[in-house]
Amino acid sequence: MESPVESPVKERAVTDIRKTAKKHINIATDLLSAHAISGCDTVAGYFGIGKGTVIKMLNTGKSIRL
Repeated sequence: MESPVESPVKERAVTDIRKTAKKHINIATDLLSAHAISGCDTVAGYFGIGKGTVIKMLNTGKSIRL
């Protein structure tokens, strides 16, 4: 097992990509679509469709795939 990665700069956060991928495996295939409808520009935010809203929806088991 590999040791955790540590930042060479003090007080800098490090994200474990393997843990992140495992945590979000159920929504991974929807993330590109989620980004597109929720804020690749600022317009979606004006209509209340921010990234947080879309991620919460995906985490409930809903999908935005066709």
